[in-house]
Amino acid sequence: MDEFGSAVRHNDDANSRIAPFLYAPNNKLDKAIISYSLLWLVKDVKAGEEITRDHLFGIPETGGRLARSSILYDIPMDKFDNQFR
Repeated sequence: MDEFGSAVRHNDDANSRIAPFLYAPNNKLDKAIISYSLLWLVKDVKAGEEITRDHLFGIPETGGRLARSSILYDIPMDKFDNQFR
C-alpha cells in the first residue's frame, strides 16, 4: 500500500475499497518497483463527504476482527470477548 492508500481512514461501514498494486518494470522485486493504491467506490459519495475504507475488509467478528484491529487502534479491553483476552 502506498502513502495515499495508507492515509485513507477506517470505517466499519466504508464507502470505498482499496487494493495494493505493484508495478515491477524489471519483472523483479528490486528498487525499481512502484507501489500504487487502486481505489473504487462501493457507495455513492456526496460532495465534501470523507472517503473511508475498511482496514479489515473480509474479516468478520467471528474471525477475531476486533482482536486484529487492536494492533491499529487503542481499544478498551472490556470490548473483547473472553476468548480474545
